[in-house]
Parts: sequence; C-alpha cells; structure tokens
Amino acid sequence: HPSWTEKLAAVLQLLGSEHVLSFSNRGGMDELSFDSSSQAVELLSGHIRSYVLETSGWGYPRAGYRELSGGGPSENARIIRAILQGGKGPRRDAAVLNAAAALYVAGKAASIREGLPLAEEAIDSGRALKKLELLIAASGK
Repeated sequence: HPSWTEKLAAVLQLLGSEHVLSFSNRGGMDELSFDSSSQAVELLSGHIRSYVLETSGWGYPRAGYRELSGGGPSENARIIRAILQGGKGPRRDAAVLNAAAALYVAGKAASIREGLPLAEEAIDSGRALKKLELLIAASGK
C-alpha cells in the first residue's frame, strides 16, 4: 500500500540498511510491472526520497495482474522454474524487472533500467536456475 512505502524504508534505515527500494505498484500489485507506474521510495546514502517509476517506455509489453498472477506454492514454483528454464512472456518480463531492481540495490547496476540486460543474461545463461537449485538443495526441499 502506498502509505507504507516510506515507513518501510525508514524502518529499514533504522535497522542499518544502506540501500533500499520500496514500491507500491499503481496497478495494485506488490511488485514492479510494465503495466503501470509505481510509487518508489529509495533509501540511499542516508537519504530517503520518493519518486514515480515509469517503465512504459522501456521496450517491454504491458502486462497486468491477470497475466502476472500466480497461484498456490506448487503453481508458483512451476512458474518460477518455467521462467528460469527460458520461458518467455509477461511473467518473465516482470521477473526481469524485479531482478533488475535487486541488482541496482545490490550495486551491480547503475540503475534499474541498466539492470535489465544483466537480469536477462542471468536467466538466459542458466546461472539463475543454478542458484535456485543450490537454494533448494541447501533448504532440503
């Protein structure tokens, strides 16, 4: 919810976080998408700023809740595997966008937009799937 984005960043700042992004997608989703803009709150270098993140001109087709929604745990696991095994479509695009945001926060990309090709390459090379398999093995599931 938009009212929580700044509060979340402030709490994470108090807990010692250095770089945080908190989003409220205007389409009602709890993640970034290419369907609508997002209210973004960013903590960086001790400062919190709020802005609108508009992704419509980034070269990806629009996709909303209907195209992106998942299901229960087993359905969501199937979706993730399909994406990481090279599946294309709006769910992959959303995964790439959200991974690009994580790469930006981690300091691996200068911006979310510049993180997009890095996220795509991680999926296309199979590295992301290998990391998922390592996580599954480590968790015993």
